[in-house]
Order: sequence, then C-alpha cells, then structure tokens
Amino acid sequence: ILIVDDEECFRKLVQEMLLTRTSFQCDISPDASEALDMLHQTEYGLVISDIRMPGRDGLEFVRAAKEEYPELDFIIMTAHASGYEFSDIIDAGATDFIAKPFGWGELKAKIERIEREKRVLRDLRFANLELSESFYRIKGVLEDSINALASALEMKDPYTAGHQQRVSDRACRIAEGMGLSHEQINGIRLAGLVHDIGKISVPSE
Repeated sequence: ILIVDDEECFRKLVQEMLLTRTSFQCDISPDASEALDMLHQTEYGLVISDIRMPGRDGLEFVRAAKEEYPELDFIIMTAHASGYEFSDIIDAGATDFIAKPFGWGELKAKIERIEREKRVLRDLRFANLELSESFYRIKGVLEDSINALASALEMKDPYTAGHQQRVSDRACRIAEGMGLSHEQINGIRLAGLVHDIGKISVPSE
C-alpha cells in the first residue's frame, strides 16, 4: 500500500495504523510527483491519497496513475472536500473515499471491500477462461464428428466422392462474397459437409 499525504504526521499515522494491524507492506510519499515515481519502481495494490496537496491534487494524481496502471485501486482521503463532489472522485478513477479524521474500523472496512471485489473479479476472469476453453474443446469435438460423418457418406456412396466438400467450398465462397462473419462462414462450411446426411440411411441396394 502506498500512502500519499503532504501532512507528514498524518501519513505516518496511517502507515503505523496499517503496519500494526495488517500484514500489508506500507510506503509513504509527501506528494503526487514522488508517488508517481514510486509507482514506476514498486508494484502496489492500493494507494491511499489525500485530495488536497501542493502541485498535483489527488484527483490529478489518480488520473495520471490510472493511465499507466488501470487496475490500481485508490482510496481518496481529505478533511477539506469543499469544491469536490463524490462523483468527481469516482469519475477520476478512485475506488472509494474516506473523510478525515477516520478510525481504523472505517479504513479497515473500505480496504476489505476492495479486497473482496478484487477476489470476485479474479474468480470471474478464471471462470470466463474455463468457459472459453470448454467452448473450444466442444467446438473441436463437433467439427471432428461432422468430418467423420462426411467421410462415412463418401464411403457409402463412392460415386459422389468429393461432392460434399465441393458444395461446402462453393457455399463458403458465396458467404465470403456476401461479407458474412468468420463464425457464420465456418457454420456454413460444416453444414455443407453434411448437407446430404439423410443419404446415410438409404440402403446401398
């Protein structure tokens, strides 16, 4: 966690609060410029920043940092919120807001909420990855099955060997000329390979 505040006593107070009550490593910075340099040198999971500071204010700092680190979370803190709306803070890219003075319980609750949301997002990404992998596995099995059926048709009626493939190729060329999507063209290709599937039940005699 990186704590950014131009008031030395307050940033050290927050650092001490976190070091004695959590397992987080905590660094401190007096202003946005130094904090940006520190972000380039160290990977942080959360920044707790004052909103009013000399030079860049907290919102300018958030915007600049989020351009380079879009997944970095921010909690903006201040005792002087006049001139700022909560929507301004969120629109700048901050995750949450906390008003000075605050106690450990309030800060702890906000950090825990951010950690929960991170876990949920990680779980969702993992689930989406698994779904994507399952989809491509099923798609591969389907294409293998269709190719096997097309081969069975040709073995049953060798006089029309290659007919299914020719129909499939021509249908794909027409679909390409129509500007259909890759997925649509692939569906047409597979359908062309088995368009005579009904013949498989016709007696050879």
